[in-house]
Amino acid sequence: MDPFFLGTPHQEEFPKTELKAVMESMRNVLKSWVYLPSGHIGRPVDGPARLSLERSVSLEGDARAFVTIRTVPQLGSLLCQYATGDPCGPEEGEDAFYEFVNIFCGHLVTYLWGSEGKVFQTYLPVPTTPADWPNVAPSVACAFITEDLPIEVRLWIKDNGPAKRAESTSN
Repeated sequence: MDPFFLGTPHQEEFPKTELKAVMESMRNVLKSWVYLPSGHIGRPVDGPARLSLERSVSLEGDARAFVTIRTVPQLGSLLCQYATGDPCGPEEGEDAFYEFVNIFCGHLVTYLWGSEGKVFQTYLPVPTTPADWPNVAPSVACAFITEDLPIEVRLWIKDNGPAKRAESTSN
């Protein structure tokens, strides 16, 4: 059995607002941008899974945060193909994944801190590895599956400050 799927769907220890923000952002971006379903499959496995396509972003809002999204290169190519309608190679797949992470972060910031009267800067997803992650446990860690391809999201919020956006945000 693939160790990626050994995560548990129970995540009571994570703050509910932050967890919902990550889950809703993933669902909305995959559904509205490339018309792909996403299934939440629990937590990522202990010790990072072998997912070589990774981008991270530092976020600023009502709190400071760091988000990492990881997957396999095949998902980047699939995102590109669904976004453009044409088959894509690895380089175009990396570009599509970069755009996916950027759009995801926009949704995540809105879910966490709202958007009324605020100007957000463009997010700069940068290539990272697990060695670049903060040395503390993430505020939220989720694993998803789309088209049989895994996606991991880890979110660190400085001081684990509560998100100010009400959980009533939905689409």
